[in-house]
Amino acid sequence: MTNGDDARPAAQSPDLPALPADLHQMIRQLQARQAELEAENHALRQSHATRVDAMVDPDVVSAAIPSIATLEAEAQRHALQERVKELRCLYDIGALLNRGGLPQGELAQAIVDRLPAAYQFPEVTCASLTIDGQRFSSANFAETPWQQSGIVAGGKPARCTLTVGYLDERPAADEGPFIKEERWLINEVCTQLGHTLERRRLHEALAASERRFRALIENSSDGILLVGMDRQLRYASPSAARILGYEIEEFMQPGTLVIHPDDLEAIEDGWRRVYTMPERAVNQSYRACHQDGSWRWLEATVTNLLSDPAVEAVVVNFRDVTERRLAEIELAASNARFKSLFENMTLGVVYHAHDGRITLANRSAETILGLSHDQLMGHTSFDPRWKAVREDGTPFPGEEHPAMVALHTGKIVTDVLMGVLHPGKDEVRWIRIAAVPEMHPGETTPHRVFAIFDDITERRHVEQHVARSEWLYRTAILAAGAIPYQHDYATESYTFMPVEAKRLTGYSAGELTPALIESLLLEVNVRGQYAG
Repeated sequence: MTNGDDARPAAQSPDLPALPADLHQMIRQLQARQAELEAENHALRQSHATRVDAMVDPDVVSAAIPSIATLEAEAQRHALQERVKELRCLYDIGALLNRGGLPQGELAQAIVDRLPAAYQFPEVTCASLTIDGQRFSSANFAETPWQQSGIVAGGKPARCTLTVGYLDERPAADEGPFIKEERWLINEVCTQLGHTLERRRLHEALAASERRFRALIENSSDGILLVGMDRQLRYASPSAARILGYEIEEFMQPGTLVIHPDDLEAIEDGWRRVYTMPERAVNQSYRACHQDGSWRWLEATVTNLLSDPAVEAVVVNFRDVTERRLAEIELAASNARFKSLFENMTLGVVYHAHDGRITLANRSAETILGLSHDQLMGHTSFDPRWKAVREDGTPFPGEEHPAMVALHTGKIVTDVLMGVLHPGKDEVRWIRIAAVPEMHPGETTPHRVFAIFDDITERRHVEQHVARSEWLYRTAILAAGAIPYQHDYATESYTFMPVEAKRLTGYSAGELTPALIESLLLEVNVRGQYAG
């Protein structure tokens, strides 16, 4: 039996819109599958024709079989068209996701506007996308019972979802009214969108990190240099140029950075160590020439990051320490002057800690007290070995020592006389002491005190001898009835007149005048003549 429909040509593929090359291959595969199905249908028709040849009217069978083949071909064409719509939609959304600079809101809106056209019933399809709490919807979106959703993985930290729904009820399929290819489509869109959002977040985080890093670099008070393997300057921060008085463009010119000749050898040695110790910091201190011609002290930390692909340079962090260096030099000179004065002054100086212990003494203190430095260290004013006495010979208590009084009161104590036993001479030596408390800024309690004293033993002996001699002389003069005085003829005044003059003359020292003295002397002479 012959079937007149066997010669019917195979169903042709519908006209398709221009597609990218990567989709044509998928379409060709679908067309190949369609051809295979048509061949199977043709074989099936031949088999049916053979079985029913004897039972059914050939004309009836011939009319029925072409009808079945046509329906199958139409179904295949429709399925192919649907797959093309889905692929075309996915391609368009992929192109949107790959566009740089498209704001997130515009991207989300474009996706929900494009997605409904890929579904079986685009005229009743709506879509909505929620990203980081913000919702974007197609113009016809409404919540309906017929929806499918996908989770956008890249929507962290907030939950991001993509929802597609039908506004009217549609025939049941694989997932409610939705076919499995539509589930694949929404999942694929969610996956690609998640990757894009994650890339954007990473890019934004990287850009923010770069902005923070650049802000730190450009606003840091420290200068930063990047130097290549060839020792050429690759980058200089604005502060690097500013420290040495240059504009950044001028500073980047070769030969601008000039190192002091006396520091070149140390610099070279440091750089040799830098190149042999990757990722290890080397500290350097040197002088560089300022734009105004002065030399500025710089303190630098040099790190070899040539092997780091992100840097590929030697990083130099430096700061201007000129003021500090000059202060250190001045402090060293001041300390040297103080030490020289402290060690060579004739006055004894002893420092006491807050608990009264001696912590420092100069050579004069050792000589005056007859003790070595080690013997003095740690002693207090309460040590009985001092055998301190007052001027009247009574013991001098340790708590009344000027240093202890200054520690307890926080006030300066001056002009205190004390006798102490000199171990080497085995005699009491008389010292005159002053004590000065020292307080930290903002405090009222001394943290230490220093005592200054000198040995006045010999002077005291001389003063005592002179005083005794004067007493003996005055006694002898007065016993002879004489009145010693000193007269300044230039001013016609008396610069000295003993108080005993009143006893002899009847006048006080203030009442005696040169004329009165002459009158008294004349009277004494006249009496002497008559007595003779």
